[in-house]
Amino acid sequence: LILGLLGAGAALRLGQLAVGLARVARRRARSEAIADAELAARLGDGVRLADTQSPVLAGLARPTILLPRRLLDRLTPEQAAMVCAHERAHLAAGDHLAHLMEETMGRAFWFNPFMAGARERLAAAREEACDARTLEGCDAAHRRAYAQTLIAALRLAGPAEPLAAFT
Repeated sequence: LILGLLGAGAALRLGQLAVGLARVARRRARSEAIADAELAARLGDGVRLADTQSPVLAGLARPTILLPRRLLDRLTPEQAAMVCAHERAHLAAGDHLAHLMEETMGRAFWFNPFMAGARERLAAAREEACDARTLEGCDAAHRRAYAQTLIAALRLAGPAEPLAAFT
């Protein structure tokens, strides 16, 4: 009975992962090329606009960087290029594959109380390593601009701030 419940829970969670992957694939299929040729050249190949909350590396065989439309509207071209450099650092490290494996294991072993903490630490380490790769050899001014860009991107991706009346 216990093994059946564990198996059913894992199947349900893995099914949710499959639905999420299909959703990302649909967003990638509906994504649009960047209309501004100069901006597209600055951001590089494999960057498209999509309705996502935050920048995402979509696809396993030929990954594409999906940038949220509202993010591109609010960032300067330099900032958008920094976001793409961050996502390319993830690609170079194979983080999209590692993340998929972590998600698969986390969902298959959903009952393990240590999995959530391990996944959070792995995600934080992955982001720190990606930032380190992106900033390798950069001066202090570029590092500061990069940090400000990440903060701006996080603010845009986060939930809307409450109205002043409710704070």
